[in-house]
Amino acid sequence: MVCVGCRVDEVQKAHPELANLYLLQHGQDQAVLEVTKVSDPQWWVTIVFPHQLLVRSKDEVFAELTAEKNLFKKVEISGLLRKDRVLDVSSVTIIE
Repeated sequence: MVCVGCRVDEVQKAHPELANLYLLQHGQDQAVLEVTKVSDPQWWVTIVFPHQLLVRSKDEVFAELTAEKNLFKKVEISGLLRKDRVLDVSSVTIIE
């Protein structure tokens, strides 16, 4: 997780070294995530353009993902990416 309440273009300007940035929207909240690995890269590339996803999850799951203490930490997101660019998130694990 890179930032909360920001846009991809803002992050790219502030951190040009970051790549594969995606805007996650959950209700009225939004966050930018740098994606480094996905389980099915071909499906990901086919579905996620532009770099924006609607996230469906329990509020507490999205809150854990976007918690300030987790900014710039690696996270593992478990869920299902649907063809309508909706990411159903079932769990979030903080790696480091």
